[in-house]
Amino acid sequence: MIAKHDTVSASPHQVSITLGNESVILELQAGTYFSASDVGTAVWNYLQQPRHVTDVIAHIVNKYEVSADQAEAEILTFLQNLVDKGLVIVEPGSTPQTP
Repeated sequence: MIAKHDTVSASPHQVSITLGNESVILELQAGTYFSASDVGTAVWNYLQQPRHVTDVIAHIVNKYEVSADQAEAEILTFLQNLVDKGLVIVEPGSTPQTP
């Protein structure tokens, strides 16, 4: 399970396109598609660099009118879904590296 102290980033085994407020992501190894709407697209675009899960939550709280508790619950579920589909890499309890 993904945790708030983990670092997450987009997998190198995917390609994605964002059209307006929606993203479509193709996992290259399995050939499966995943789509995300407005908030999911904001999360996905933010994950193009390694980020702490807490930073992802803060980013969404600052960008949208949502409570921290609601954002945390929904972001953790969304990220776990991306992990399960092979679209996100998780580094447990690590510090994101800045390019």
